[in-house]
Amino acid sequence: MFFKCFWCVYINMPSSNNILKSDVKVYFEKNINVNSKILDMGAGEGTYSKLLRHIGYKMDCMEVWLPYVVNYKLNELYDNVIIGDVMNYDIRNYDIIIMGDILEHLSIEESLRMMNTIEVNEQMCLVAVPYNYEQGEYCGNKYEIHKQSDLTNEVMLSRYKNLRLLFKSDCYQYGYYINRRGYYNNDMQCYVDDENMINDRLQINKIDNGYIEYVNDGMESMDVRLDIYCDINLIYTCSILMEPKVHYWSKIDGYGNTKLKYVFSGDRINKVYVY
Repeated sequence: MFFKCFWCVYINMPSSNNILKSDVKVYFEKNINVNSKILDMGAGEGTYSKLLRHIGYKMDCMEVWLPYVVNYKLNELYDNVIIGDVMNYDIRNYDIIIMGDILEHLSIEESLRMMNTIEVNEQMCLVAVPYNYEQGEYCGNKYEIHKQSDLTNEVMLSRYKNLRLLFKSDCYQYGYYINRRGYYNNDMQCYVDDENMINDRLQINKIDNGYIEYVNDGMESMDVRLDIYCDINLIYTCSILMEPKVHYWSKIDGYGNTKLKYVFSGDRINKVYVY
């Protein structure tokens, strides 16, 4: 474990919205080589280490605010902790850059420069941002200020031409984006939810040619109903008691590459995928 020190100009919040994290974990497991070297920019409380490092990924982090490094014991969560300004740090040694709740703390100019550096380096970048979220100084930490409080899905796609929508939550006003180097499928871009969803338990693992695989990633069983729609027409429905860690699947024939809507519902469950 080592620490490097460079004085910094920004910070992300110590915690990150828990929404969509289970879907991000599935994305990494299925699309990112475990030998990839990852840099978590603005680690905060170490959200992405807790989400991904146990899978086997090598992960370093950068953090500007020393109290976060100490309070959240980042040296125990990452292989290396770098205290410094990522705008001036050479990131070429990494395959994957995670910018979770970071972009909104940078100016537009800084963000565009960072995106360009990542593209020149031919790296993959995962970006997570809150939409329309103003924030000022927090507990004396001026780096908590949001310099881009105008972000929406439309603004992200217009301002950052190298990014594409991966997942988004309209209710929680939050979105995940991937750059051109990341695995992306135009038919798997849209995600919506509602306040009552159980976001860290139920997720889709795969959709392919009418085949859907889904899993309860929690610790307890739950009753789930799956309804599948083609436009506004209900074409399939089933109810199942999903046991923890068991993968379930359904097969819909005759719809080929038609975009379908998959609606999961139940007690405190409302989760919708549009593919």
